[in-house]
Amino acid sequence: MALCVEVEMTPLAQECDYVKSQLAAEKQKLNILNKKYQVILKEKQLLQVKLRLEKRKSKAILSKGAMPRKMRFLNADQLKFLKKGHHCGYAWSNDTIKQALKLR
Repeated sequence: MALCVEVEMTPLAQECDYVKSQLAAEKQKLNILNKKYQVILKEKQLLQVKLRLEKRKSKAILSKGAMPRKMRFLNADQLKFLKKGHHCGYAWSNDTIKQALKLR
């Protein structure tokens, strides 16, 4: 015959159970955030691949010398900038500035 003995939990045991439950909840939140992070990371990698492809396309177009119709409105200094890819130490021509002000 088994004896049923009711054991009261000590405050320390109660606190331990409470902390365990909080830890489990935080682990769930962390797993959800980790999954979201992985999705964002894959999206970032995909966008980086797309960007590299677009850069290759634009370099190929510019290197051929044949300017597509969409780019015929650009001035020589703007095309030069597109070929270089950066703007450091570069001054726009007066025509380019005037054209930009007209567009504005």
